[in-house]
Amino acid sequence: MTKVGSDESGSLIISTLRGEGADFSRVKVDADAPTGLHFIQRHHLVPEASTLVYYRKGSAASKMSPEDLGEDYVSRFDRLLITGTTPALDERCAQAVSKSYEIAGRRGLDVIFDTNIRIRP
Repeated sequence: MTKVGSDESGSLIISTLRGEGADFSRVKVDADAPTGLHFIQRHHLVPEASTLVYYRKGSAASKMSPEDLGEDYVSRFDRLLITGTTPALDERCAQAVSKSYEIAGRRGLDVIFDTNIRIRP
């Protein structure tokens, strides 16, 4: 469950993962917001000095809300993967993550939480 923009990046994400057999029935396309992007700029002479660059402010995914979730849909699975990035994007995103966690608890799903901690040297 996520949102992508109605742009080349969003189309690429959907077509690539759909080709891998992923379910995209709950992915929403937002015509008014771009797909969030994350780049890693590698510094070849000093690899550990790589730079992370995020383009997620105002992204489609940053506009997730509790209304985007469906309890019946979440309940179809054995596990729920939550990333630590999503609740940090916006208060409504945090509410969506909280709601998904509550649904998982009611339905007995295993919850996997990726804290998304990136320790900088």
